Amino acid sequence: MSATKSMAELEENYRRHLAEMDCVCCIEGSHIIFKPSDVGKFEIALSRCDTYEKVVWWTFHLTEKKWMTIPVLRHFIRLVCSHHGFQ
Repeated sequence: MSATKSMAELEENYRRHLAEMDCVCCIEGSHIIFKPSDVGKFEIALSRCDTYEKVVWWTFHLTEKKWMTIPVLRHFIRLVCSHHGFQ
């Protein structure tokens, strides 16, 4: 049996991963919301992440949270940058 995955399998795995990340970090209205399983809710207004410098600041700040993981942090960056049209 081949260990190589088809493009369809890779795409499905990526969609599943994004759905899992959206359960923990998503945009709701004018805020990005974190819902770590053991903490409750942590919100950041999107207006507080509207420049590259602010995204870097928040990224640094979020790394200090015990509930933050690298996949969730990457998802946060991806969502915020996409929302504001950053490249």
